[in-house]
Amino acid sequence: MLKLLQLFSLAVTLYSSVSATNSTVELTTFNTAGAALIGQWRERFSVLLTELPKSTADVLCLQEVFLETDILAIVNATSATFPYHVRLETHPSATPPCDDAIALQSALGCMQTRCPSNDSDPVAPLLCSLLEENCRSLFRAVGQRCLNCLVIGSPITGSLNNPLSCLGDTGVSYVSTNGLLLLSKIPLSNAVADSFNIAAGEIQLVPRGYLSAEVENLGTVVCSHFPTYFRRPEIPYIGPVEFESVEEEQNAYFQQLMNRYSSKSPLFLMGDYNHGPSIGNAVAAEFPRVYEKVLAQRYISPAVTKVGLCTFCSENVLVSSDYIPGTLANRPTNSTGVIIDHIYIPSQLSSNVMGARLIYDGVLPIGVPLSDHYGLSVTYQIGETMAEDPIEMFEEWKSAFNVWKKNKEEC
Repeated sequence: MLKLLQLFSLAVTLYSSVSATNSTVELTTFNTAGAALIGQWRERFSVLLTELPKSTADVLCLQEVFLETDILAIVNATSATFPYHVRLETHPSATPPCDDAIALQSALGCMQTRCPSNDSDPVAPLLCSLLEENCRSLFRAVGQRCLNCLVIGSPITGSLNNPLSCLGDTGVSYVSTNGLLLLSKIPLSNAVADSFNIAAGEIQLVPRGYLSAEVENLGTVVCSHFPTYFRRPEIPYIGPVEFESVEEEQNAYFQQLMNRYSSKSPLFLMGDYNHGPSIGNAVAAEFPRVYEKVLAQRYISPAVTKVGLCTFCSENVLVSSDYIPGTLANRPTNSTGVIIDHIYIPSQLSSNVMGARLIYDGVLPIGVPLSDHYGLSVTYQIGETMAEDPIEMFEEWKSAFNVWKKNKEEC
């Protein structure tokens, strides 16, 4: 028994030593709302370029930085702070994003015929037209790159307010991405930039994909952005044809991530996942069954467990004025928003989470916040900690020792 007590004392000493010497990292996710259709993007982007180099994050996952020119501007502005990055490599084209005038005019003609115009919401007619198979087939013919320009906007004026600009000179240098950028102060390895699998030839309003890398001494991080209903839950699903709902599409993408990274441990999932639970009457649920599926894979979200405040909020002036928080079912009438931005941590490492907070949640001098989302930052302690209390472990060792002693005596 003396020997057992000595071993226990050594284990407690080692435990204390590991806890004392572990370093911490700050993981941050932020949806920049970097599209021409969301208010004052160019002004907000100028502020973003000054704020990101001052970030205290060690690993930063950005979403909705759709233009290649904007991605490169961020990489250049933050190179001293974040010397490592992962992005979807794209290549400038000599042709405009919409290079078939006849195909584009046919698609727009179908949209204008079948769907009423809406000056306050130029995306609404497009959403309507994609529900109609004839129009949808015409938009498939113009291609994903052209659709990106119509929805996201070209660097100068291209958008659904001025769709023909995507045919002209303003679109020649236009290169769109999946909107993701992973920045790090810590060395990265085995970087991946990929798209989610959908049917060949199918189109999406916004391209969906993910970035990943192994972060030195931490593990593998994934940076992604899941689909949503574009804050218009009354409009039926218009995603890829192999799915019947946003929920089904999100489930499929989550499963693709689990399949691809099944051998990676620990695995951290960062980004705008467009799902989350309700918290009382203050926070509404958004595709909660997808959130529950993530938890079932043994993850926790400090945005929920540590912060408990909306990350996409009706108080934010950049959020659509007709936005109603939460999905259609069981929506609290007085909810302030939803928690849809997450940094998922393996549940067995939950004790390594030292804290979590919202960032970029104030109003800028230009009168709006930095984005329609608030950012999320999680402080995480690197290194394994004991999953069990040392006293409980001692009792287990004592029990095992007594069994061993009894067996020895019987022999």
